[in-house]
Amino acid sequence: MSKKEIKEETPKGGGDASSFKVNDKRISVDGDIPNDSEGGEKPEDRLPSYIAELKKNAEESEAKLKEYIVAYKEKLAENDAFRKRLENDFMARGEKIKGEVLSSFLSFANNLDRAVDAIPADRSDSISAGINMVRNMFWDCMLSHGVEHIETEGMTFDPNISEAIMAEEVSDKAKDNLVLAELEKGYRIGDRLLRAAKVKVAVFRGGDQ
Repeated sequence: MSKKEIKEETPKGGGDASSFKVNDKRISVDGDIPNDSEGGEKPEDRLPSYIAELKKNAEESEAKLKEYIVAYKEKLAENDAFRKRLENDFMARGEKIKGEVLSSFLSFANNLDRAVDAIPADRSDSISAGINMVRNMFWDCMLSHGVEHIETEGMTFDPNISEAIMAEEVSDKAKDNLVLAELEKGYRIGDRLLRAAKVKVAVFRGGDQ
Protein backbone atom coordinates (compact mmCIF):
# COMPACT_ATOMS: atom_id res chain seq x y z
CA MET A 1 0.00 0.00 0.00
CA SER A 2 1.52 3.35 -1.02
CA LYS A 3 0.54 6.89 -0.53
CA LYS A 4 0.42 9.22 -3.47
CA GLU A 5 1.19 12.81 -2.90
CA ILE A 6 -0.54 15.18 -5.28
CA LYS A 7 0.69 18.76 -5.38
CA GLU A 8 -1.36 21.40 -7.03
CA GLU A 9 0.28 24.77 -7.99
CA THR A 10 -1.06 28.08 -9.11
CA PRO A 11 -1.77 27.99 -12.84
CA LYS A 12 0.49 29.87 -15.08
CA GLY A 13 -0.80 33.23 -16.00
CA GLY A 14 -1.38 34.21 -12.40
CA GLY A 15 -4.62 34.26 -10.62
CA ASP A 16 -5.78 34.21 -7.06
CA ALA A 17 -5.93 30.43 -6.73
CA SER A 18 -3.85 29.31 -3.71
CA SER A 19 -1.45 26.39 -3.99
CA PHE A 20 -2.38 23.27 -1.97
CA LYS A 21 -1.15 19.74 -1.43
CA VAL A 22 -3.25 16.54 -1.21
CA ASN A 23 -2.14 13.32 0.49
CA ASP A 24 -3.74 10.37 -1.18
CA LYS A 25 -4.08 7.54 1.37
CA ARG A 26 -5.90 5.14 -0.89
CA ILE A 27 -4.53 1.65 -1.58
CA SER A 28 -2.48 1.53 -4.72
CA VAL A 29 -3.20 -1.55 -6.78
CA ASP A 30 0.08 -1.38 -8.64
CA GLY A 31 2.17 -0.41 -5.63
CA ASP A 32 4.47 -2.74 -3.74
CA ILE A 33 3.62 -3.91 -0.22
CA PRO A 34 6.09 -2.27 2.13
CA ASN A 35 8.24 -4.43 4.38
CA ASP A 36 7.63 -3.27 7.96
CA SER A 37 10.19 -5.59 9.53
CA GLU A 38 13.56 -4.21 10.32
CA GLY A 39 16.62 -5.65 8.69
CA GLY A 40 14.56 -6.99 5.82
CA GLU A 41 13.05 -9.91 7.82
CA LYS A 42 9.93 -11.28 6.22
CA PRO A 43 6.80 -12.29 8.26
CA GLU A 44 7.07 -15.88 7.05
CA ASP A 45 10.58 -16.01 8.58
CA ARG A 46 9.09 -15.35 12.03
CA LEU A 47 6.33 -17.98 11.63
CA PRO A 48 8.21 -21.10 12.88
CA SER A 49 9.33 -19.46 16.13
CA TYR A 50 5.79 -18.20 16.75
CA ILE A 51 4.35 -21.71 16.27
CA ALA A 52 7.01 -23.16 18.58
CA GLU A 53 6.04 -20.65 21.26
CA LEU A 54 2.35 -21.54 20.88
CA LYS A 55 3.20 -25.24 21.12
CA LYS A 56 5.27 -24.65 24.24
CA ASN A 57 2.45 -22.69 25.89
CA ALA A 58 -0.04 -25.42 24.98
CA GLU A 59 2.21 -28.13 26.47
CA GLU A 60 2.67 -26.15 29.68
CA SER A 61 -1.08 -25.62 29.96
CA GLU A 62 -1.73 -29.32 29.36
CA ALA A 63 0.83 -30.29 32.01
CA LYS A 64 -0.80 -27.95 34.55
CA LEU A 65 -4.22 -29.35 33.67
CA LYS A 66 -2.98 -32.91 34.30
CA GLU A 67 -1.54 -31.83 37.65
CA TYR A 68 -4.90 -30.28 38.61
CA ILE A 69 -6.74 -33.48 37.58
CA VAL A 70 -4.39 -35.67 39.63
CA ALA A 71 -4.73 -33.39 42.67
CA TYR A 72 -8.52 -33.38 42.27
CA LYS A 73 -8.67 -37.18 42.09
CA GLU A 74 -6.44 -37.50 45.16
CA LYS A 75 -8.70 -35.13 47.06
CA LEU A 76 -11.77 -37.12 46.02
CA ALA A 77 -10.09 -40.33 47.20
CA GLU A 78 -9.23 -38.73 50.55
CA ASN A 79 -12.79 -37.49 50.99
CA ASP A 80 -14.18 -40.92 50.08
CA ALA A 81 -11.88 -42.67 52.56
CA PHE A 82 -12.83 -40.17 55.28
CA ARG A 83 -16.53 -40.67 54.55
CA LYS A 84 -16.15 -44.45 54.76
CA ARG A 85 -14.31 -44.15 58.10
CA LEU A 86 -17.12 -42.01 59.46
CA GLU A 87 -19.72 -44.51 58.25
CA ASN A 88 -17.83 -47.43 59.80
CA ASP A 89 -17.40 -45.58 63.10
CA PHE A 90 -21.07 -44.65 63.12
CA MET A 91 -22.13 -48.24 62.43
CA ALA A 92 -19.75 -49.60 65.08
CA ARG A 93 -21.12 -47.19 67.68
CA GLY A 94 -24.66 -48.06 66.70
CA GLU A 95 -23.97 -51.79 67.04
CA LYS A 96 -22.32 -51.23 70.41
CA ILE A 97 -25.29 -49.28 71.77
CA LYS A 98 -27.68 -51.85 70.31
CA GLY A 99 -25.79 -54.67 72.01
CA GLU A 100 -25.80 -52.88 75.35
CA VAL A 101 -29.55 -52.31 75.18
CA LEU A 102 -30.30 -55.90 74.18
CA SER A 103 -27.98 -57.23 76.89
CA SER A 104 -29.98 -55.39 79.50
CA PHE A 105 -33.07 -57.40 78.46
CA LEU A 106 -31.42 -60.79 78.94
CA SER A 107 -32.08 -60.94 82.69
CA PHE A 108 -35.76 -60.36 81.90
CA ALA A 109 -35.55 -63.21 79.37
CA ASN A 110 -34.10 -65.50 82.03
CA ASN A 111 -37.01 -64.76 84.34
CA LEU A 112 -39.50 -65.50 81.57
CA ASP A 113 -37.76 -68.81 80.88
CA ARG A 114 -37.84 -69.71 84.57
CA ALA A 115 -41.53 -68.83 84.75
CA VAL A 116 -42.31 -71.07 81.79
CA ASP A 117 -40.19 -73.91 83.17
CA ALA A 118 -42.04 -73.66 86.48
CA ILE A 119 -45.43 -74.21 84.87
CA PRO A 120 -46.58 -77.84 85.31
CA ALA A 121 -46.83 -79.74 82.07
CA ASP A 122 -50.48 -80.60 82.67
CA ARG A 123 -51.50 -77.00 83.36
CA SER A 124 -53.32 -75.27 80.51
CA ASP A 125 -55.11 -72.28 82.05
CA SER A 126 -55.09 -68.75 80.70
CA ILE A 127 -52.26 -67.60 82.99
CA SER A 128 -49.77 -70.20 81.76
CA ALA A 129 -50.88 -69.57 78.18
CA GLY A 130 -50.33 -65.82 78.69
CA ILE A 131 -46.82 -66.34 80.10
CA ASN A 132 -45.89 -68.54 77.14
CA MET A 133 -47.29 -65.99 74.70
CA VAL A 134 -45.29 -63.13 76.29
CA ARG A 135 -42.12 -65.22 76.25
CA ASN A 136 -42.57 -66.15 72.59
CA MET A 137 -43.28 -62.56 71.58
CA PHE A 138 -40.23 -61.36 73.48
CA TRP A 139 -37.91 -63.84 71.79
CA ASP A 140 -39.39 -63.12 68.38
CA CYS A 141 -38.44 -59.49 68.96
CA MET A 142 -34.93 -60.38 70.14
CA LEU A 143 -34.38 -62.67 67.15
CA SER A 144 -35.51 -59.95 64.78
CA HIS A 145 -32.65 -57.82 66.13
CA GLY A 146 -30.12 -60.56 65.48
CA VAL A 147 -29.84 -62.04 68.98
CA GLU A 148 -28.89 -65.72 68.83
CA HIS A 149 -28.64 -68.42 71.47
CA ILE A 150 -25.16 -69.95 71.70
CA GLU A 151 -25.34 -73.73 71.64
CA THR A 152 -22.84 -75.19 74.11
CA GLU A 153 -24.31 -78.36 75.61
CA GLY A 154 -22.56 -81.50 74.39
CA MET A 155 -19.77 -79.48 72.82
CA THR A 156 -16.17 -78.95 73.86
CA PHE A 157 -15.86 -76.22 76.45
CA ASP A 158 -14.84 -72.91 74.89
CA PRO A 159 -13.79 -70.21 77.37
CA ASN A 160 -14.43 -67.54 74.74
CA ILE A 161 -18.18 -68.12 74.84
CA SER A 162 -18.74 -70.03 78.07
CA GLU A 163 -18.03 -69.69 81.76
CA ALA A 164 -17.48 -72.90 83.70
CA ILE A 165 -19.10 -72.55 87.11
CA MET A 166 -19.37 -76.26 87.88
CA ALA A 167 -17.30 -79.36 87.15
CA GLU A 168 -18.26 -83.00 87.24
CA GLU A 169 -15.92 -85.96 87.17
CA VAL A 170 -16.50 -88.51 84.45
CA SER A 171 -15.07 -91.96 83.94
CA ASP A 172 -15.13 -91.75 80.16
CA LYS A 173 -12.06 -89.96 78.81
CA ALA A 174 -13.93 -89.11 75.59
CA LYS A 175 -16.19 -86.80 77.59
CA ASP A 176 -13.34 -84.85 79.16
CA ASN A 177 -13.84 -81.08 78.83
CA LEU A 178 -17.31 -81.45 77.31
CA VAL A 179 -20.18 -79.20 78.43
CA LEU A 180 -22.60 -81.41 80.33
CA ALA A 181 -25.31 -78.81 80.92
CA GLU A 182 -26.16 -75.15 80.41
CA LEU A 183 -27.00 -73.53 83.72
CA GLU A 184 -27.61 -70.17 82.08
CA LYS A 185 -27.87 -69.60 78.34
CA GLY A 186 -25.39 -67.48 76.43
CA TYR A 187 -26.26 -65.10 73.60
CA ARG A 188 -24.53 -63.21 70.83
CA ILE A 189 -25.42 -60.76 68.11
CA GLY A 190 -23.43 -61.42 64.97
CA ASP A 191 -19.82 -61.98 66.03
CA ARG A 192 -20.23 -60.04 69.25
CA LEU A 193 -20.79 -61.88 72.52
CA LEU A 194 -23.67 -60.44 74.55
CA ARG A 195 -23.41 -62.84 77.43
CA ALA A 196 -21.30 -65.93 78.04
CA ALA A 197 -23.12 -69.14 78.86
CA LYS A 198 -22.74 -70.52 82.37
CA VAL A 199 -22.08 -74.22 82.09
CA LYS A 200 -21.14 -77.45 83.86
CA VAL A 201 -18.03 -79.10 82.43
CA ALA A 202 -16.95 -82.74 82.49
CA VAL A 203 -13.54 -83.52 83.98
CA PHE A 204 -11.80 -86.84 83.52
CA ARG A 205 -9.49 -87.71 86.43
CA GLY A 206 -9.05 -91.49 86.01
CA GLY A 207 -6.24 -93.45 84.48
CA ASP A 208 -5.80 -94.13 80.78
CA GLN A 209 -8.65 -96.06 79.32
